Amino acid sequence: MWYCPKCKAHVTASKKMDLYKLPDILVIHLKRFKNKPLSIWSSTRKISDFVDYPILGLDLSKHTLAPKAISGGCVYDLFAVSNHFGGLSGGHYTATCFNPIENAWLYFDDASVCKTGSDNVVSSSGYVLFYRRVKGP
Repeated sequence: MWYCPKCKAHVTASKKMDLYKLPDILVIHLKRFKNKPLSIWSSTRKISDFVDYPILGLDLSKHTLAPKAISGGCVYDLFAVSNHFGGLSGGHYTATCFNPIENAWLYFDDASVCKTGSDNVVSSSGYVLFYRRVKGP
């Protein structure tokens, strides 16, 4: 519920955001922590819900106001993911990135780097997603 300052009442509301021009590189930050500020014990907890984000073909054409000619295309491919393991008080970050020269996904964990399959890119630990616009014909 949202408190409306005009009518001085709590009402059901929705938030809307329009995109006019899309960037070449799109960064999506997933909300992975939830704060309960009004509880007796102010606590923040980790949200580990699985988010099934696309690796190829993220189409934002339904979410942009600009025609394709102006925006330069609305389809994106994932090229990197920052992962978070652990909780608020302590955690560990890794990354999965696509190497176009080798045409392979690489998994980075501190000083260790190894090849991984695309089936390991999407996980419940995905935290920040990096997409690159697909250049059209």
